Amino acid sequence: MLPGPRKGLLQKHLFSRRHPAPLDPAYRTIEAIVSTGADVVRPGYVERLDLRGADLTQLIGGPVLDGHRATSTGDQLGVIEAAELRTEGDWVRIKFHSNDAALTVLAEIEGFTLRGLSIGYKVKKWKETREGGRLVRTGTPVLFEVSLAPPSCR
Repeated sequence: MLPGPRKGLLQKHLFSRRHPAPLDPAYRTIEAIVSTGADVVRPGYVERLDLRGADLTQLIGGPVLDGHRATSTGDQLGVIEAAELRTEGDWVRIKFHSNDAALTVLAEIEGFTLRGLSIGYKVKKWKETREGGRLVRTGTPVLFEVSLAPPSCR
């Protein structure tokens, strides 16, 4: 059975001292690669997202969430202002809200103490292949949210 909509694919060291993301504290914006399309090992198969055909239209204006939670307006830390496919992967510009929670997160990113992002996406159709005896499921994602990810989302 093919998986339904999934949230996942983490860029583990996105905000690192070696590769700092462009951050503008005055405008509360940051630019980041949110997906490189790297394979993700799932129980029983490998998940592969084909970013070349990724639909980013739902992502623009979409939410930036705290750990994929969307149960209240307080879970939304900001919005995606822009998104595009670049050679490194799916790029976004995030605009953080001016509330205390969002400003705290922005300060943690600036201080390199919060480094993970995760994407929420759907795949309408998966293609199954085998590589070296392993099941590989490949799909073209429709991205709809970005989350600041604690280690438990990795």
